[in-house]
Amino acid sequence: MQRVFLDTDTIAAQATVSGEGGIAIIRMSGDQSLNILNRIFVPHTGQMKARQLTYGHIKWDNEVVDEVMAVYLKGKQTYTREDMAEIHCHGSQYIAGEILSILIECGARLAAPGEFTYRAFINGRIDLSQAEAVMRLVKTNNEQARKSAVRQLDGANTTFIRNVQSEILDISAGISAYIDFPDEIDEVETKEMILGKCREIIQRIRENCNEKKGRMEDEGVFVALCGKPNAGKSSLLNQLIGEERAIVTDIPGTTRDLLRETIQIHGTRFTFIDTAGLRKSEDTIEQIGVKRAEKAIKEADIRLFLLDASEIPTEDTLATMGEIKPDLVLLSKRDIAADARIASIREYVRPYPVMEISSLTGEGIEGLKDYLCTSIEQDISSNAAFSQTRHLEAAKEAASALQEAVLGLESDIPLDFVQTDLMNALNALGSILGENASEAVIDRVFSSFCVGK
Repeated sequence: MQRVFLDTDTIAAQATVSGEGGIAIIRMSGDQSLNILNRIFVPHTGQMKARQLTYGHIKWDNEVVDEVMAVYLKGKQTYTREDMAEIHCHGSQYIAGEILSILIECGARLAAPGEFTYRAFINGRIDLSQAEAVMRLVKTNNEQARKSAVRQLDGANTTFIRNVQSEILDISAGISAYIDFPDEIDEVETKEMILGKCREIIQRIRENCNEKKGRMEDEGVFVALCGKPNAGKSSLLNQLIGEERAIVTDIPGTTRDLLRETIQIHGTRFTFIDTAGLRKSEDTIEQIGVKRAEKAIKEADIRLFLLDASEIPTEDTLATMGEIKPDLVLLSKRDIAADARIASIREYVRPYPVMEISSLTGEGIEGLKDYLCTSIEQDISSNAAFSQTRHLEAAKEAASALQEAVLGLESDIPLDFVQTDLMNALNALGSILGENASEAVIDRVFSSFCVGK
């Protein structure tokens, strides 16, 4: 991040995506926003009023640049808590660029990536966690991630952290009271009270750490389609995504590399990985494909093991299944399999859960989709306060500091030494909100922002 963020210039940037569109929006923030807007914007009738979108023209060098709508927003109640202005022009990238150039010529400065949100953070409108939520909303690609980011922006995480900090401060106050009035406060009772509260807070922090939730929201749920060659993996992938993406033949070993496709199912993003058929082979390329398949299967959130329902599985297949320990066994090719054969296979694969599907007719596909959503529902719908990497690291640091306090109390160290551990826990939690955060941490948060936000 450039240290230009620390100045008070009036900044300007295009807030909408570059390229052609119906409308482009250019925004300014800073105490010169109204003065600059008045130099180039000519209202069609009357005067501009704050917070009222006004029709008019952008004029420069006695020439009309574009027909626009413009609005001026007085500070303190704006996104940045500074005076702001917006120009809604036609969506030509050339026109937007021309207007932006004129604003800069009038005294504005081109905003750095994320500078509008940075100013909102510096001016106290949002904390650092909420600033991260803004960028999560900009980048979100599924319903679950959107809901989580909205909760974070609304302050749900902030509220949890503030409540825990308040409890830690109460513990610290209890220690201070004992140190100041040792003859009036029982030391044993004080230590027991502190131990109980510290343990309770540690438990709550740990319960609110869910790394899997954050990754699933931001990256999606990874589902490995695995099994022996010709089990129907590629056909299932094609059925799920609704197009012939994977090559399907009767020749075993057709799929030799990983094939990934992403779709939305009931608002959740799933990435399906079609893997090479698991078997021993003398073919060097196929061996590489199998190794990649094994790695993908190991790292997947959900493992679906496909069996050809028209054939009784061999001992080798059952052994491979035992090594993988799939979440669900899919009996594919249901349309050509006899009921008696399917019943036999179900006995063979106990105790794994089984579902019957046909990629040709679509039988069982909707049920499979429901299963996938249900299987990750607990993680994806969790309201855990800490699911992003930076937050998890800080939360674990806070829990570790409180654990040090517990160990110290159990070893009968003087209570005033415990205060240091409590302060470390407070600071770790505060860093999530941006309290005492280093420039490096703030830089890392805002480095991923786009210009205009």
